[in-house]
Amino acid sequence: MPDIIYRHILGEAMFPPHSASSAKVRLPGLISSFQKQEGFTLVEVTLALGLTIFAVMTVVGLLPVGLGGLRQAADDTVRAQIIKELDARLCMADSSALFAQSPSASAPVESWFDSDGQVVSSNDQDARFYVRAGQETPQFPGSDHANDASTSLRVFRIEIEDLRTHTRTKAVLHVANNGH
Repeated sequence: MPDIIYRHILGEAMFPPHSASSAKVRLPGLISSFQKQEGFTLVEVTLALGLTIFAVMTVVGLLPVGLGGLRQAADDTVRAQIIKELDARLCMADSSALFAQSPSASAPVESWFDSDGQVVSSNDQDARFYVRAGQETPQFPGSDHANDASTSLRVFRIEIEDLRTHTRTKAVLHVANNGH
């Protein structure tokens, strides 16, 4: 009887003629296929959540290590930029004029740099690195005369101190004496 009502309301084109027995076979088969689908068991859900939580906690636990390494790499990059800038400055400048600002020729030159490697004043709040550069008398290996090397080579000892962590980095620059 319901089949006749649906045909009357929706029209004959929607429901092609079929036998009542075929409708009974299709309808229970369709419903039973939905009823046969099962969800995950409690054990499966618990294991999946446990594995997911373990993976997330592992990644979260590694974040401080990765960020610490990133911070150290950034500081090392700034130190390298500072040394590169000093090297460029020392290659182009007359070392006697550069060290003339010191009380004595052997006294070190002091500079302050911010966390980006830019020169700042000593009383600047952004000062992050303290740099001290001193000129040394070069000596060729096996030579007893220091003056032999000073005509063609200048040696500068550079010390960079991180004002936050108080770690020190030392470098030695060998610069060709271009007649300055």
